[in-house]
Amino acid sequence: MGQSAFQPIAATQNIAAISYPPAVVQLAFLDGEILPVSSYTDEVFSEDACFALKNLEKASAEIVHEIQKRMWQAACESLEASFSQFATLQDLCDSEALMNRKFVGQRAPTGPANVMNAVRMKEVQIVRASNADGESRLMVGVFGECAWDTEFGVAILFDADGTLIASGGA
Repeated sequence: MGQSAFQPIAATQNIAAISYPPAVVQLAFLDGEILPVSSYTDEVFSEDACFALKNLEKASAEIVHEIQKRMWQAACESLEASFSQFATLQDLCDSEALMNRKFVGQRAPTGPANVMNAVRMKEVQIVRASNADGESRLMVGVFGECAWDTEFGVAILFDADGTLIASGGA
């Protein structure tokens, strides 16, 4: 297989020098993980999309902590929703692994600090959404799988400026 012509955006790279949106992006707030970038429209080919991806670098330690907190909350809510079937989060994770053959042997998270160990981010999507007033805004979603809900997974949503909008269950 040949080498890809696309290179990820590194935290130190000047995105303004890129003449096309990248096919992958490196996310510092996810320990430098490299994920593919997609869009359901031509939005991924816009300059605004490039800058929105660049703005993900603004994810500070406080934002990472907030993402972890919200992911932990999503895990707890999943357990609560199925509490009649599973006594512990580990039981839920083990059942998901058995049913879907994903995250086999994964230790369930015990709190926000280790919740991301049970998450695998899969892709970044550039999304343009409209509110009830018809105003349009560009957003960046980071989507993945988690040990406690392999069917629906998890998502982290930022606005184009890099501000965290939501994080948790997808």
